Amino acid sequence: ALFLRQHRIPVGLSHEIQDQVVSRMGMEQFVARKDVVVLNTLSTSFRQKLEMELYGPILGSISFLGTCDQLDDTFINDLATNAVAWKCLDAGDQLFEPCDDAETAHCVIGGTLAYTPKENLLSLVTETSSTQLTQLGSVDIGRGTWLCEVALWCHWLTCGRAESITPSELLTLNREDMAKVLGFHPGVSQVLQDYNKTFCNVMLAARPTLSDLRCNMKFSEDSIICALPQESRIKVSKPALEAVYYAAGDDPDRIRS
Repeated sequence: ALFLRQHRIPVGLSHEIQDQVVSRMGMEQFVARKDVVVLNTLSTSFRQKLEMELYGPILGSISFLGTCDQLDDTFINDLATNAVAWKCLDAGDQLFEPCDDAETAHCVIGGTLAYTPKENLLSLVTETSSTQLTQLGSVDIGRGTWLCEVALWCHWLTCGRAESITPSELLTLNREDMAKVLGFHPGVSQVLQDYNKTFCNVMLAARPTLSDLRCNMKFSEDSIICALPQESRIKVSKPALEAVYYAAGDDPDRIRS
């Protein structure tokens, strides 16, 4: 506060800076996987079980991967043990820059990253109005947030910059590694191929605002599912229908409703 006052920083900005500093200093310290060296002594079977527990729920948080796991209940487990990696970042490290060719999706496991749309980066603002800039700031990305999920479904160039605010760890899933696992799951493979094509077609038709954060892209997962080829659409709908029939039991009135 004294530094900001001595340099005559405007009061409003000074308060915002102080609030952010207090917030980030109060973040819980994260125990990094690389610091738990005893994990390296685990047998292969125990390590795979641990990876399934650590990574499975995170992978399943991607909506369509969760759907695929309902079609083949070993799919997510195989991804967890054969297709993911663990990435560590020190404070200040950059994960990606604008227009990087992305082949990997990243999920924040611990720590905090800052994501800034390319329109708000100083080196790229020459064609951006001041009004737009006031609406586009960097956002803090915390645990459980996916970055570049779209890179799993299509050719993707990053739309901003992501850098680590605190020491952070990320789970990464590369689309080529995912494709290798799909070779052992033919029932899921065709559905995912149809999903990739349909995703790209829906994107081209809807032309949403592009972002490395899927939640900022204004189109729904349902619109993709509804546009799938009939055979794949029936496959992904079947688990939900079975759940409805199971919940209804033998009551025909509940089934009709």
